Amino acid sequence: PSRGLGDVYKRQEDTLKGIPQHIADNAFDAVNELLGIERLSIAVYNEAAHRLEYASNPLEGAAENKSVWKDLMQRCFEEQRYLSESGMQALPLIVKAGNSSQCIGVLCLVRSEAQQESDHLLLELIARYVAIVIFNAVVKLATKYRDIETAQDEARRASWEDSVLHVQNMAVSYTHLRAHETELHL
Repeated sequence: PSRGLGDVYKRQEDTLKGIPQHIADNAFDAVNELLGIERLSIAVYNEAAHRLEYASNPLEGAAENKSVWKDLMQRCFEEQRYLSESGMQALPLIVKAGNSSQCIGVLCLVRSEAQQESDHLLLELIARYVAIVIFNAVVKLATKYRDIETAQDEARRASWEDSVLHVQNMAVSYTHLRAHETELHL
């Protein structure tokens, strides 16, 4: 059964990794229409692995400057502020819940047109929207998977403890029975 659980966890991990790519693929056309972009990349923080996971659209050509845009996105995530260099714009994906806020990733756009001052507000709105979508689709789902995993671990631990107690009780009962038999023979 543990191999089966491993397969389930692998599928969950694949699902979580696939969501940002799906979002990047679906958002590209709309954002391109608004801002004129060559590439839209999303980095989502994977709490379990303690690193950013990347998705990009279009995928072709993404490898040529991969270290450059990954570095920009990593810095944007760490500093939690807007960064712009070499035609790339990176915005932290921040969600607010109550009095706290959490950076869950980064949105990075490679622009094909010259940036205008009015674009910045639009960029911020897009980043907020993407942050909410990713939070609901990835972060909440990952938390749900972790909660299920924790519950399964607790159930396995309780079952193991129950088995240990059962074996101990059997040993005590056997010893007790042998003591009575010894008494009767005397």
